[in-house]
Amino acid sequence: MAENYYFLVASLPEIDFDEPGECPTFPEFAQGVKEHLSPADILLFEKVQLTIDVVNLAVLMEERDTPFTEGGLYDKMTLLEGLHSVDLFPPYIQKVIEAWRSDSSIFHNITWEDQLNWLFYEAMEKVKNGFLQKWFSFNLTLNNLLAVMSCSEFNIPIERRMTERIENTCAQAVITRNEAAEAIVKSSSPDFSLSPIFPLASQILSLDRDDLENFERTVDGMRWEWLDEETRLNYFDIDFILSYGLKLRILDRWKKLTPLAGKERLQSLLQSLESACEGLSLQEVTR
Repeated sequence: MAENYYFLVASLPEIDFDEPGECPTFPEFAQGVKEHLSPADILLFEKVQLTIDVVNLAVLMEERDTPFTEGGLYDKMTLLEGLHSVDLFPPYIQKVIEAWRSDSSIFHNITWEDQLNWLFYEAMEKVKNGFLQKWFSFNLTLNNLLAVMSCSEFNIPIERRMTERIENTCAQAVITRNEAAEAIVKSSSPDFSLSPIFPLASQILSLDRDDLENFERTVDGMRWEWLDEETRLNYFDIDFILSYGLKLRILDRWKKLTPLAGKERLQSLLQSLESACEGLSLQEVTR
């Protein structure tokens, strides 16, 4: 039987994507919520936290000058120690770290972050919670679609992006090989044959990307709406708690996007784009 958390849910402030009001950050929420959850539900909530650890690990492995993100299962010191003592992590993360230590990629020449995410999402296909299974599948397909859109926008052939490491943060690899990923990689149709699998595909592909901030906000709004719809009838159980945490992560991201941060992000994006396209021959760009 699923646990119900009537008092916990009733105590949570209401949050709205456009007008979030006063609400906790995800790290604050994660720090306090687990003491109210059953042992089985704590393990489920930690799957959400692991998405932060994957990013933080990738930053350390790739030696990127990126701020540490709070709210994961592990602090920075523990992650650094874990790079040399992998027993701390789940098997799929251990596998990537062992490959990193031996300088032998699991998937040829894609970033360590992509490799970590690849095995993470494959592991989440087996998580024993229907809501999380669907969320990770939805978010994976959405991210893969955004990746291939970026490849198209910046004239990076998808075949090259999948076989060569290109330093472009907005054109990551298409990861995993589930039904949706296979369709994206193999299909030549305008919607990558995704519409029957992923109904939002046509809507996302039709969005204007000239205003990158507005585009990303629209996409995050779709994530928010998906979370609302999936928990509409599950208001007091762990699915609602998980959804609430995921929404806080979305809000945390936008709280950080001040005008100055946006300007710095744009400059970084332009620099990475120049790096990504450097060396592409006319034949590679137009094939």
